[in-house]
Amino acid sequence: MLDKLRAFRALPGTDQRQLIAFMAIIGLLALELRWHGMSAALARAREIPTRTPPATRADAARLARLAHLAARHGPVRGSCLPACLALARALARRGVATELRFGVRREGASLLAHAWLEREGEVLLDTAKDVQWIALGRPTGIA
Repeated sequence: MLDKLRAFRALPGTDQRQLIAFMAIIGLLALELRWHGMSAALARAREIPTRTPPATRADAARLARLAHLAARHGPVRGSCLPACLALARALARRGVATELRFGVRREGASLLAHAWLEREGEVLLDTAKDVQWIALGRPTGIA
C-alpha cells in the first residue's frame, strides 16, 4: 500500500487529478452500463464537446497509462469497457477520435469478451494485452 501511495505522490499534480478522475469516472460508467446499457453509454460518449487544445500522441499515451492504472487499482477493477469509455471521453474532450474494439476468446467451455481502445489502428488502452483476442466486427468510432 505504501508503495502505491509513493508512486501516486511521485506523479505530477495534473496526473494525480486525472488518475482520481479516471477512478471515479470508471465507477460511474460501470453503473451507467449496468443501468442504461451500452447503447446509451456510447451515445453519451459521442456527445462530448471539445474543450481543450488537441492532444498530442504523447498526451494520448499518458492518458491511456493513467486510465490503465485507474482500471487496475481503482475501486472498479477488471472492467475493460468502462475504462475504455473513460479514456475515449477524455480524449474526445481533447479532439482525439478513437475506435472502441470488441473481441472474444475461448477459455475452456467459456467464451470471454473484452474491449480495447484504438486510435488510427494503434492500441491505446488494452487492460488484457497479454492475451490474444479475436476482434469482432468493425471498430465503433467515438468522437
